[in-house]
Amino acid sequence: MKKTIKLLLFAAILTLFALVFTALSVSASVSNVVYISADGTGDGSSPDKPLGNSAGYKPGNKMETHNAFYLGLSKLKDTGGTLVIVGDVALDCVESRFASVNDKSVAPSEFRTPKFAKNVSLTVTSVYNGVDYRKNGAELILDHETCNTTAFAFGCSTTIKDIDILYKYHPDFPNTWNTTFMLCGGGYNFNVDTGVKVSSLNVKTNTEGDRYPLIVGGHRYMNINQSYSLTVKSGTWEEVIGGSYGIKGLAQYGQVTGNVSVFINGGKIQTLTGTGSLHAPSNTVNGTVSISVTGGEIEELYASHYLDFTGSKITLNFEKGAKIGKIFYAPETYEGNPDSLIKKVEINNHTTTSVTPLVIQTPTTQPPSTQPPATQPQATQPLATQPPETQPETTEAEITEETMPETQPETQLNDSNSPKEDLSEDLKNIFTVVLIIGAVIGIGSFILNIIKEKMIK
Repeated sequence: MKKTIKLLLFAAILTLFALVFTALSVSASVSNVVYISADGTGDGSSPDKPLGNSAGYKPGNKMETHNAFYLGLSKLKDTGGTLVIVGDVALDCVESRFASVNDKSVAPSEFRTPKFAKNVSLTVTSVYNGVDYRKNGAELILDHETCNTTAFAFGCSTTIKDIDILYKYHPDFPNTWNTTFMLCGGGYNFNVDTGVKVSSLNVKTNTEGDRYPLIVGGHRYMNINQSYSLTVKSGTWEEVIGGSYGIKGLAQYGQVTGNVSVFINGGKIQTLTGTGSLHAPSNTVNGTVSISVTGGEIEELYASHYLDFTGSKITLNFEKGAKIGKIFYAPETYEGNPDSLIKKVEINNHTTTSVTPLVIQTPTTQPPSTQPPATQPQATQPLATQPPETQPETTEAEITEETMPETQPETQLNDSNSPKEDLSEDLKNIFTVVLIIGAVIGIGSFILNIIKEKMIK
């Protein structure tokens, strides 16, 4: 009997521990899920209590810390987890740092995120626990018409999936570099999974637009010193960049020191570039770049953008399921040695699209010049005519991008063949002769006067 009681007591203790463990697990899992909607008034603990914009929130007034998306990330920054969008959520709240034109901001800005703990991961979605909140209008709005935010970089390994994204823009009010909104992996593994639908809205005409957001593996406003991967399985994107975006002339922006792996399995992409932005300033990748395309539709693919690739190798793997319009080593504006770049690129192409070779420019032989070389080098012309971009407020020291004005060689003033100097020298000689003749005449007159006086006496 006593033995039976002991067994029952032991079983009861085990059951109690199991219940406590289950309760803790459920509590932990619930705390790692946050529901958000711009108009929510709850704490984000459930779909009917979504976390919303805080009181007093105003778009375009440097209030990203009051935005529902930021607040939702803040609840997950230490543990990671899932951010569930159950209503409209807009990234629309960074004020321009330049003066406005016709009450419209014209300068790019960064939507900053909270700092995440090390090794956490994040999932952003509108489908969770069997419920598809997109059916109720759930949507992430990248609002380029209300505010000029251009870069949003996640602070940990992130997956976005089963989500509707709306990109709103006004064609008459582009920012300084005429860029579209970019979602950045921030140098962490970034996975654009299945079920991502991207729509474009031209707010001037209130019709479907023709511009789409960018996907960037790295960052815009910092250098990356680690390896990472970028995966795209769905969505419509204007440009997908394996490296960073950056700002030309500012070394602390856009450099990637590490290995970059890009996987394209789906989606529609206008331009895919391995090392950096094709259409705007950026640095390159110091490491290896690997691009694997097994699916999706790509209009143009570039192994490298226009800056000299200083890394060790670029590997391109194209499978039969990939639809690629054109494949290039680099654009015609490539600043490095084309022959050196080609030697660094390994291509495994199983598609019907051929790779366009870079044309190696042979310098034209010029006759030797008889003029002395200019002491001032010719300034490099900027790639864009827009005004320089102000650096974001997250940096410590203010650095302004300046373009050196082009100067002409100085006039050589010490050339003995100069006509001006010959004339000056002749005048000096004539003046000296006149002085000598005058002195001789004067002395002679003085002596003659003395002789005359003596003769008279």
